[in-house]
Amino acid sequence: MNANPDTPSWPLAANQSGRPMIPVIDTFMSLHGDAVHLITCDRGREFANSTFISCIERNYHKKVYFTHAYAPQERGTNENTNGLIRAYLPKKTDV
Repeated sequence: MNANPDTPSWPLAANQSGRPMIPVIDTFMSLHGDAVHLITCDRGREFANSTFISCIERNYHKKVYFTHAYAPQERGTNENTNGLIRAYLPKKTDV
């Protein structure tokens, strides 16, 4: 999702199935929905449910786009933020 990465209340999904994303999206949109113009997703399992995606488009009137596989340049803000996080929390770090 493209949004302000500096937001301290950034919600995280509990796992990678589609179901935990529903309350995450609801919470995020209730807090920041006016600032969101579109949602850009990678091809992860958490966004694979077409019913879930159409529900987002219908309920929040936001367009959902999917990036191409192996094209991180299509998610520049996300990749940059991941790099900043990895500077402090290397992969497989127990938080």
